[in-house]
Amino acid sequence: MQCFRISTALWIFLLVTLVPGDAFFRKGGRAKNFPHDMTRKSDLNRLYNSRVIHAERMRRPLGNRPFAFGPLSHSGVRVTLDNGKKYLIHKGSGFGRTSQTVVVDANHMSNRWKASGKSFPHDITQQSDLTKLYNSPVYKADRMRRPLEGMSFSLWILSHSGVRATLADGSQWLIHKGDGFGRSSQTVVVNAKHMSSDWKASIQSVPVYCDKQTGDGAVRPVHVSGIRIIETKDFRGTKTISDFVKAGGTDYKLIFDNCHFGSRRMMDQKKK
Repeated sequence: MQCFRISTALWIFLLVTLVPGDAFFRKGGRAKNFPHDMTRKSDLNRLYNSRVIHAERMRRPLGNRPFAFGPLSHSGVRVTLDNGKKYLIHKGSGFGRTSQTVVVDANHMSNRWKASGKSFPHDITQQSDLTKLYNSPVYKADRMRRPLEGMSFSLWILSHSGVRATLADGSQWLIHKGDGFGRSSQTVVVNAKHMSSDWKASIQSVPVYCDKQTGDGAVRPVHVSGIRIIETKDFRGTKTISDFVKAGGTDYKLIFDNCHFGSRRMMDQKKK
């Protein structure tokens, strides 16, 4: 089993590092040129200082390829300003001069660009409410998973995982991490009401009262009717949302610190 894991990780590493970039698929190796929407530096400065009120991650296939999947795609962020205008911010080899991250009017985006994830309004807008949430005790944690975007199935590493935390008031929050999910931390907290039906419990979601099974309140992995029961844990209010976010980690690395590593660390926390 260990050999399988190593070879799988190596395969993904080679795929990410050796897959040719978008320039490889472009005829002549040049990016598509657009007329400058702004010719005066004052207008450009005003744009760069504009406030962003909404952002959504987008992706498209590389070059003329018919599909976009994982590293076989090009991604960027489409932002909406307070005046309603939209701009695409993305990076690539040869895209710019002083910076390879460039800003383009979203009107130039082709129909090959698709939103790579749902964009939700902020459930909490006041800092005081956010602090209150992060300090809230977690009573129950369910490890969840769903297929990767663009896939219809989930299989071990070919999936996305996170932890759904239940608070004392019964509210539930999804804590998960991913590349570009957050700003200061790639582990983020989302109201569980936004979770799609693609999310499935990768554990048997039952209360745990029999500590003698493992000594710490967690259920050992077993198989029931072909469904793998990974684990579930009753934290009994000994950990907070903030503890789960810290366990998930601030950084994201595809091979050595992805969503699966983060969700495991959250569930492996010891009770106080």
